[in-house]
Amino acid sequence: MAGTTVLLLIHPGKVFYSYNNSNASYKQCEALINDIISQFHDAEESGATELTLVVPAYDVIYNWPLADFAGDNIATALYHHNITQSYISVKEITPSRTKNALFNISEFDLEKNLKEVYSVLLVE
Repeated sequence: MAGTTVLLLIHPGKVFYSYNNSNASYKQCEALINDIISQFHDAEESGATELTLVVPAYDVIYNWPLADFAGDNIATALYHHNITQSYISVKEITPSRTKNALFNISEFDLEKNLKEVYSVLLVE
């Protein structure tokens, strides 16, 4: 919500402005979430009750925006939206540069992208 408010101030008159902190395209974001869902479905099909979620690596604290503490929130959202039929807990989130290469997401762009968005607000 705060990000949307900031963008409305930067881009007045636009109710919708497509953005994400990684500057990933819609197709990249869709492929990433499909991969996360697939990891949960694979665990569910094998009868597992927990998994190690492998996500792209980001060169920032806690691997934000796919932070190492977000596993329970992801698991809960997938379960409550009936994407998984059973609750699969995330015992660990493992950042992997292999996922960065797979989705063509740079681990170093996040901080630069955040600075670009917020520096416009601070300068004006």
